[in-house]
Amino acid sequence: MTPTSWRDIWLNEGFATYAEWLWSDKLGTRTVQESFDEAYARPADDDFWQTPTADPGGPQNLFHAPSTTAAP
Repeated sequence: MTPTSWRDIWLNEGFATYAEWLWSDKLGTRTVQESFDEAYARPADDDFWQTPTADPGGPQNLFHAPSTTAAP
């Protein structure tokens, strides 16, 4: 899938992250719930939460945590 505009990158990267969580669950290394809990354990005032979903700041931020929903 290729987003039409940069603001839609979360659709691509969010699904990719979820697919990784499903694969880890299938392999038995961690459940989807454990992956979710780790990824979203950041404090509410963490910079991660300051990036609007539809405005990650342009292609230079493609692999920054808010774009990929990566765990800390």
